[in-house]
Parts: sequence; structure tokens; C-alpha cells
Amino acid sequence: MKMTKLIVGLASFVAFCKGAIVLQVPEGGRLELPCSLQYDSSRTLYWLLTDGIEPDPVLVREAGQPPEDARILLSKFRDRTKLVRDTHLVISAVSRDDVEMKRYYQCYQPRPFPQQPSYGTEIHVDVYYPPDPPYNMTWTSGFEKNGLNISCITAQSYNNTQNVCMVYRRLRSVVWQQGDCYDNVPEGSRLHFALDDLVSRGVYNVCCNATNQHGHSQTCIHIDLFTKAGFPPFGIVLIALGVLLLTVVIVVTGYFWWKRTKRPYPTPEPVPGIEPISKPPTAVPESDPEPEPTPSPVPQPVPDPGLLPELPEPEEGPSGPTTSYEPETSMHEEGEIEMEEIRPNNVLDHLYRQALDLMPTKLKHASDVSYEVIIKLGNLLDPPDPEGNDWRVMASKIGFPNTLIDQIAYRERFKTVTVLRRAATVSFERLVEVLRDIGRRDALELLVNFYSKNSYIEAPMESGESNEGDSDHDHDSGCELNSEYSHLLTPASSESHQPVILPGGSMVDDIDDFFCEESKMFWQSVKGTSYQTKFYFHFITAMKSTFPNDPLATQLKNNKVLKLIKYIFGIKGDKRDLVKVEKFVQLLGWFGPFIADDSGRCVCLSQMESLIEGSTKRVGKRLESWFAGYMTSEEAHSRLRGQRKGTFLVRFSSSLADSGGFALGLSLGEEDEPVHFNIEGHPKKAAASMPFHSHLTFVPDGDLRKTYSDLVTFVKSRLQGGHPVYRDVFCTRPCPDLPLNVTFTGYEDHTDGLPSIKRN
Repeated sequence: MKMTKLIVGLASFVAFCKGAIVLQVPEGGRLELPCSLQYDSSRTLYWLLTDGIEPDPVLVREAGQPPEDARILLSKFRDRTKLVRDTHLVISAVSRDDVEMKRYYQCYQPRPFPQQPSYGTEIHVDVYYPPDPPYNMTWTSGFEKNGLNISCITAQSYNNTQNVCMVYRRLRSVVWQQGDCYDNVPEGSRLHFALDDLVSRGVYNVCCNATNQHGHSQTCIHIDLFTKAGFPPFGIVLIALGVLLLTVVIVVTGYFWWKRTKRPYPTPEPVPGIEPISKPPTAVPESDPEPEPTPSPVPQPVPDPGLLPELPEPEEGPSGPTTSYEPETSMHEEGEIEMEEIRPNNVLDHLYRQALDLMPTKLKHASDVSYEVIIKLGNLLDPPDPEGNDWRVMASKIGFPNTLIDQIAYRERFKTVTVLRRAATVSFERLVEVLRDIGRRDALELLVNFYSKNSYIEAPMESGESNEGDSDHDHDSGCELNSEYSHLLTPASSESHQPVILPGGSMVDDIDDFFCEESKMFWQSVKGTSYQTKFYFHFITAMKSTFPNDPLATQLKNNKVLKLIKYIFGIKGDKRDLVKVEKFVQLLGWFGPFIADDSGRCVCLSQMESLIEGSTKRVGKRLESWFAGYMTSEEAHSRLRGQRKGTFLVRFSSSLADSGGFALGLSLGEEDEPVHFNIEGHPKKAAASMPFHSHLTFVPDGDLRKTYSDLVTFVKSRLQGGHPVYRDVFCTRPCPDLPLNVTFTGYEDHTDGLPSIKRN
């Protein structure tokens, strides 16, 4: 520190000896530089930033030109530099970047040869500023005492010196406690503080405060501390253990009850005098010495027409009626009528023919079966069968190789659903024939019951392909739908693919509305209640599995991109929140497709990360972003009204939402009304480009051939450079206090209510 002060003092002394001027100004203040030369209005006047060897022209005033028409030559001084009093240079909002090492400001006016050019006095500028907030603040719990160990790293400060202190308080407390302090700390030093004797548990606010003679700044964190003296009472621990034990007992009891009572179709209790349908009638033994008591007449039960349809009448043959379907009955002397015997093979044949008769005309393949029926078939065929006639035998008989069957058994949770969704080339007649061959009467009854009540069939849910003439369906995506969602499926709402109308009027009905095949396949792979809505939890799970090498898709903690996704979807992030397809399509239009680039990262997520990082800019002590997200034109107009010249924001355009468009708002000055312009997107061209290119066009330019690769590139190259956006106005300053600042910058102001720290 002493060396820094010595260098500054030596530079000031040298400047004084040379007749130079040294001006001090606070950061963000106004600086006026006088020109000491004898000004000649017939000559051109320059203001230079130079070290005596390589000058950089800051401003030029042509001969005979008024001061207000002087041109700014360095872009970093644009819109905050002007001439007053003919020759004096005024710089507003001075920053530390305006002062470079060993460089000074000087006015200059050339003269014709052999006269020497005229130079003004050298002006050295010293910008002083408060220290930047400390960063990388961490904490660990103490071991010897009930306390904390806090550490932080000092940031940049004027003259590279600052004093750092620590303060802390419990949450909801108004009294701040003073901790340790360090004096004359250079930049980049890691400081360690100890907080001892924190005898109570709770949440603490801990702050590192950096100060110098020009101001102070601070960084705060919240710490949830549980010390040794703050463990819950013994009674509360006992109550918690009791509740946990009771929960375990209830769960285990419910599980065994569910296992005991889970059956596809309940078996009816036997009725006296009626034999079960799968057993032959039992004859009364003749050797029984005791006569049986005469039972009361039992009425003959009427079979359920949905489960066991009536058998056809016996057909007449050349030798009389055939007996293959003739029921056998016997009459006892007491008047008892036995239940007629129905052979199991005859029942399966009859159910087989009736299922084929009830088959809708559009039902061609096994994969076209209603998804509700597929789920119920999975409940019947997935559990192991005592005779081995389960989903494995069905898959083998319809032509699946053993290697594929083993893969499904190892990887898939819902085996039957996966098999039937992949059976795009297996006819429905073959499926019914296989169910008959393996003796699955319950599955045949399920088909007969469903199609006797529903005489129509639509395309399978989430498949999106036509029923006729297409054998290349992709049935992998979405085939693992959990049976817990089966109560959400109905023949009218879940099985039919209903088009969705977007805010702009377009309809999501084919591949083009997702802009590419990969984005559509990703949406279909997400589990949800229907084609139009998906669960947010399964949306995140699908992102992890689709892009395993992308940290934006797999690392969810402190993920700003994920926060922006939840903002666009309009959800809080609960795992049961529903994501609408129209919101997903808008996301694709604004930021690109859900497809992996050459490095395996998702294009859409990468574009969102690029917007978050590229739209932020330091304004004073804060980071501000020019992106406003969802905002009406009225609100944007209100926020820009009264702002200084060059203040701007970019938001989602409500009129161009279905085509990936944005809107620009720009302030022309405190006295003028703001103006707004459209930025058109072309999501279909963008989705087809590799590497990704957004193809954004600026409507006021009127040149569709001039496109920009992304929104950040558009703002930097077109709005902040090149020619002015409107009249002579450039986009130079983000609109302050936009709603997305917290999401983009992660900045939170903790200065309210904190005491000022005094140096030791």
C-alpha cells in the first residue's frame, strides 16, 4: 500500500513539474477538461487520449463547425461526451475504464508547415471509487466451539487498499453484532473470520463489509446453523420416531393388502349346486351310503354379456344337429338342474371370432390398439403366469427375437406396453390369434368388452402417425407411461390427437409446427396427461436422458437456464406442474430446437445460456440485463418514458410469439416518447441450420438478407454498433430494474438496514 501511494504521489509531482493538471473525480461523476491553447476557429480541434507516443483521438471539431456538431471518435465515449465553451471537453458518467495507466488528455490543433502544431496542457485524471463487494464468501462450522468460520476474497478498490469487517445478526433481529476487522487489505486477499459462542440454533445473516475513504460495499449470505445447544428436545425426537414407525407399519400393511387383493378380474364365489366353468361336472358317488338332502332349487345364473357372450345356436348337419357347441345338461330325480358345461377351447374360439367381428375398420395393426386397452393388457400380461403364458410368450409368437425380448425385460418397466407399441407390422388379427393360442381368456374378454362398448378407434395417444399405410412408426417414445396415469385416459380425450391452437392462430398438428423432427420426438417422450400437457418432473427427466453430456440439462442446482424455462412455461417448478405444448413450441421458436450439437449439448439450452450471459452489463455497482421477457407494449412504454437517451430493452413479442419474434423498445430522451420496433424470427430455417443460426432480421432495416445468428449478436453488432437505430440514437444503456434481473444476474441487494461499518 505504501508503494502504491508513493507511485501516485510521484506521478502527481512529475505532472506538476511539467505544468500538467491533475483532476480528481468520483466514479460516475461529471468531468470537464479545459483546453489551454489559443483556439483558432479556422483550424480543426482535436482532443486526444495519449501517452505522448501513440495518441487516440477522442473528439474532433472541424473548422467552422459549432461545438454541438463535434464528432465522437472513440465508441466508449459515445452519448456521454460533448464540447462546451468552444474547446472544453465534458465527460459524463466517468468510469475507471476511462483512465488508463500512463495516459493523459490533451487538446491539439494542427497548423500549416512550417508552423508547429499547438498543444494544450496535459490533463491527468484520477478516478476514485468505493471498493467492489467481496466475493467467494464461504463458511464452515466450528469444532472447538459453537461457532462459524467465515472467509471471503477482497475485490478491486481505489489505490488498491480497503478495510474489511464482518457483521452478523440472527434472522428477524434488528441488532447487528460487530465481528473482526482487517485494515489496509490489498485486492485479491482471502480473509478469515471466526464467530464464536453462537449458543442458539437458527438462521443468521453474515456480511463482509469493504470500506475506503470513498464509500463501502458488502456481500451477505444466509446460514442455517444448528449448534450443540440447539438440538430438538428429547420428547420431540420420540414423537418423530413414533410417527415414522407408524408410517412404516401403515405402508407395509397396505402393500401386503394390495398384493393380496390385486387381481385383473375378481373370481366369483362358488354357488351351491353349480360347478366352476373350468372344471368338468362332478358325479355323485354311487357308494355313498347316506342320501343327500334335497337342496332348494337354485335359479340358473345369467352370464355377463360383456364377459361371456352367448354361444351360437347348434348347426344342422347331415346326421342331425352337431354337438360341438351343444350344452350338456342332466336332470336329477329331485328336480335339480346342473350348470351346463362349456368347454374352455370353445369359449376361446368364440371370443376370438367375436373380437374379430367387433374390430373397427381403421384398426389394422397391433400398435393401433387404444392406449387404454394397452395399459389394461399390461396389467394382465406383465405379472408372471403360473403356466408361463405371459407377455414373453406373446412377444415371441408375434415375431420378436429373443435378444429384443431380453432387452425389454431388462430395461423396460411396462413390458406389454413396449411390445405392443413396437408391433407396427403385426396385424390385429394376429394379436387376437396369439392371445387365443396362449389361452388368455381374460385378455380376449377385455378386447370384446371394450370394442362392444366403443365402436370406434382413433390413432394411439402420442404416436402422431396415421393408421393406414404407414409401417415406420416410432413407438419407443412415450411407451413407458406409468399405469398410475391410466385414470386420466378416456376414449374421447386421451386417445385422439387433438390439434392445439397457439396464440398466433397456428395449430400444432404436424411435424412442421415443432420446426424439426427431434423436437417433436422429445415432446412425445415426455410423460403427461395427454398430448397437450406434460408433467414438469418428467420434462426435466427427459432432458437428462436426452442430453446426458449437457450440464445445463443434468445439473439442476443454481441453474439460471432452468429458472428461465420455468418463467417461460409459467410454472413454479413443482414436479406435478403441467407444461403446455403451446408454451414448448414458443420456447422452440425463440431459442431453437431440442437437438444436440456436435459437442452433445442442447441447442435450445445453449442459446438461453448465451442470452443470460451476453445481455448483462455492469451499470455502476449493479449488473443489469436489457432482456425483459414477457412484457406488454404498454408496460415497456411506461418503463422507458422519462429515461435518458439510449436506454433500451428487448422483450418477447406477443404478435410474433408463434414465429420466434422479439420487440425492441428505445428511449429517445427524457422529453421524447419512446419508440418500438419488431425483430422477426425464422424458426424453421433456424432449426434446419447446423451450426445453429437464428436468422433474426431487424424489420426497420428492410433487408431480409441481413440476418443475425442470435439475439446477443444482434444487439451488439446492430443496436450498439454500426449506424444509429433511430435518428442519431444508439442502444447504450439497459433499462433499469427489469423483472428478469434477479434471474439473469443473481444479484440481490442486501444493503437495506445494514449499519455503516467504522474502521478501527
